[in-house]
Amino acid sequence: MRGPPEESQTSAVDHVVMETPPEVVASVQENYKSESLSTQPKGRPKSGRTWKTEQRQSFSTLVFESQKGQKFTIVLEMEMDEKARLKSLKAYENELKAARREEFEKLKKKRIAKKKRQEENERKSEVVQVIKNTAKIKRMKKKQLRQLEKR
Repeated sequence: MRGPPEESQTSAVDHVVMETPPEVVASVQENYKSESLSTQPKGRPKSGRTWKTEQRQSFSTLVFESQKGQKFTIVLEMEMDEKARLKSLKAYENELKAARREEFEKLKKKRIAKKKRQEENERKSEVVQVIKNTAKIKRMKKKQLRQLEKR
């Protein structure tokens, strides 16, 4: 059986427990409890990645060691600074997109206005022959009728 010895074991084991300092016993008990996080036996992971180990700590609470061996933790201030930087970057990006969209809208309106002016100018410059006698329309051939426009 793994883990800290229980009271029902032999006296030799009790003797060993008595000699070890209580801090060590407590740390061993903690380690034993942390090793058996889930009471169910380990099976094959659903993902099929059997080489992956179970994550016992969230990434943000881990303590990292630099190359010099100095320990440091991910500081909340650093995370907040990064978050603020990303937020300002996103705001700047949105400003650029809005300016580009606005410019595109301006060009679109300009194109529409130009097309409208061209159509008006074409109509003004057209030479039109008004047909007052409607009987002429009845006598016209198909080709001539296709060229007629009603305004």
